[in-house]
Amino acid sequence: NFSMVDLRLLLGIRNEAAFDFRLHRNVKTKAILNFDSKLYNSQGDEFIMDFKKICEPYKKEAYEFLLKDLAINSVYDPSTITSEAPYGKGVFKCFELLKEWAIDNGFKVDMCDGHCIELECGKGERLISIFAHQDVVPATGNWNHDPFEPYYDEKENRLYARGTSDDKGPGISCLYGLKAL
Repeated sequence: NFSMVDLRLLLGIRNEAAFDFRLHRNVKTKAILNFDSKLYNSQGDEFIMDFKKICEPYKKEAYEFLLKDLAINSVYDPSTITSEAPYGKGVFKCFELLKEWAIDNGFKVDMCDGHCIELECGKGERLISIFAHQDVVPATGNWNHDPFEPYYDEKENRLYARGTSDDKGPGISCLYGLKAL
């Protein structure tokens, strides 16, 4: 069973990263996704799939969905807690957005009493589990733009918004990686 597979590179966020695959309980192996967007194990053996090619058709859709998610202020808000939204309305809105996406893409959805959202697709003994969070820490410091209005800086080739790298961006990349697979 695979778990904790980080697929953020499928959409070209970085040039290289290591993946931890938990093959069976505590047994781990490493894989590297390199500049050519092919997956290699730690011994340098190439795996079959060209992930960049597989994911290319979803790149624009994933980016647009990420922009919607980033625009939601999902800072924990105790003043808006309800029984269905135990972390406040912002986090709940993110869960609702993910739920809609999941249903539209053929996933089964469990809202887990508002504490998290579980998306399930396919059947069998081999699993891929992705753990990501939708809450963000309050925006502090000096922001040149509203942290909940995503801003793409063409000069730096970077997207700025609260949650871009922790953890909405990686989570959305993983979802679209699963969709592509």
